[in-house]
Amino acid sequence: MIAVPSIEKVVQGRIFGSIQVYFEGVKNLNWVLGIIESNTQPAAQLLLTRFAQYSSTQRFRDLQAALN
Repeated sequence: MIAVPSIEKVVQGRIFGSIQVYFEGVKNLNWVLGIIESNTQPAAQLLLTRFAQYSSTQRFRDLQAALN
């Protein structure tokens, strides 16, 4: 039997990956917001918990403002 991850885990992984490439400078703010779509609450949580090391950057502030 194959283990299938929950939809929440899949969405969280997609959001995490999109935020990560955004901070790496590969993609822009509009792109990451398009990936996040209506999942702003989990994205905001991930931003604060998993990407705090970027909190002094303009990209962090821009994304945080867009998610609020």
